[in-house]
Amino acid sequence: MSGPRDYILLASAVSALMCSGCVREPARRRGPSLDVAWSKPQWGPQSHGLQCRLRPAKRLWRAGQRPTFTVDLRNHGKRIFAFRSAGQISVHEFTVDGRRHRLADPPAAQFRIWPLAPGVEFLDLAVCLPEEVPVSSGRHEVQVSFLLEGIEVVSNAAGIEILASR
Repeated sequence: MSGPRDYILLASAVSALMCSGCVREPARRRGPSLDVAWSKPQWGPQSHGLQCRLRPAKRLWRAGQRPTFTVDLRNHGKRIFAFRSAGQISVHEFTVDGRRHRLADPPAAQFRIWPLAPGVEFLDLAVCLPEEVPVSSGRHEVQVSFLLEGIEVVSNAAGIEILASR
């Protein structure tokens, strides 16, 4: 050390190292980040070879509108699954901002059975956020899950925004 300038630099560096992180609380995350929900839709986690991707029809909704989504489903497993469909996918549960909303099962007579074989994808299946799932104005993170032969398949997180009513 040759002079006072070097001591000042050394004291500044030691002070910065000792105080780093003591001013701010660590960020608390609850589930997937909203930033992830607003990025390009990725496939959800794989469950027995099945994966689901949720895409909002649009990102911005007016108050009173029910957000709609498209769901893509694929089978990377080794077995055939019986997929029941009535034009819309039968959602088992909606998760909005980390809060789960389980839905009642519709009557089985309304469905047609489709084979979901290995390597097959079903694209652009329609789903609508039901009235019983409350959403307020602001940004929200939405996920869906459904049961396929007793296996729960969970989607990625998708971001939507509800405008405040005027």
